[in-house]
This record gives sequence, structure tokens and C-alpha cells, in this order.
Amino acid sequence: MIRDAFKAIIQRQLVITLALAAMVATAATKIERLVSIVGAKNI
Repeated sequence: MIRDAFKAIIQRQLVITLALAAMVATAATKIERLVSIVGAKNI
């Protein structure tokens, strides 16, 4: 039982970290696009 609970917790943590990583990646690409647009306008 303890092992199953541990596995469930680890899986949940993995899903959360993957979701956070995906969010950070999309945010980073959006920021890069904004920066490139602003940079192009300033030049």
C-alpha cells in the first residue's frame, strides 16, 4: 500500500512538473516574440 501511494505521489509530481515546464516554455516563446517585435520596432 505504501509503495502504491508513493508511486501515485511521484506520478503526480511528474505531471505537475511537466505541466509547469510546458507553461514556462510557452511563456518563454511568447516573451521572445514580444521582445523581437519590440526590438524590430525600435530599430
